[in-house]
Amino acid sequence: AFLDAAERTGQSVPLGNWVVRTACNNALRLGSHSNGRRTMSINVSASQLRDPGFVATLRDAMLDGECAPSTIIIEVTESVLLHDLQAVAASLEAIKALHVGIDLDDFGTGYSSLQYLRNLPIDRLKVDQGFVAGLGINGADTAIVASTIALAHALGLRSIAEGVETIEQLALLREMGCDFAQGDLLSKPTDMETFTTWLEAYVPAEISPQGDATAATHGHRGADAADRREKRADRRDLKADRRDLQSATRETKANT
Repeated sequence: AFLDAAERTGQSVPLGNWVVRTACNNALRLGSHSNGRRTMSINVSASQLRDPGFVATLRDAMLDGECAPSTIIIEVTESVLLHDLQAVAASLEAIKALHVGIDLDDFGTGYSSLQYLRNLPIDRLKVDQGFVAGLGINGADTAIVASTIALAHALGLRSIAEGVETIEQLALLREMGCDFAQGDLLSKPTDMETFTTWLEAYVPAEISPQGDATAATHGHRGADAADRREKRADRRDLKADRRDLQSATRETKANT
């Protein structure tokens, strides 16, 4: 209801731009609070992608937030692709030129077209939670999830399962080779402060074929020598990403 009202009143673009700026600022905070690099995903609407100023807004938000392009991922749903595909494709190509990742969300719930996967600069395919909920229970859902993961890998994309709520689902997804998972099993929605505290203490679970979870053998993340080396490498990568973003910005200005 809120999003519909925002669309009707013409507020979806300014609201979306605020989300972009906030997300880029939080991406920098996540990098400073946690060991290893993190990515921040931003859901983008059709109206934002049609907005001629959106790419510049995203670029400026990353520069102002001092976050590397590789830490930002733009998420679009299949339904977004139905709104003026040519304009949306042009926006996605411009976004990709900033070295930002692009996810296709809710795959399989709309008017799925393999042309999207072949022609658009997509990096990851997200399996809808409606299918994930039936893993190991509904044969059709299990087959759809397995097929979607296999399709993503065959096209050189990575896969994400959303709505993961049980250890059994996570175990099956790992057996299927799914690259990423999100859902209440890992963490319920929370505020930024609570999340950064949770992230610092998070230890990945080891999942057995029977679906049993045990604590990771490497224990709690600590500030040992390996962590310090990783952080130094991350800082070097961040500087390189910033140089890439500045170069892309100069190229964009030159072309316009």
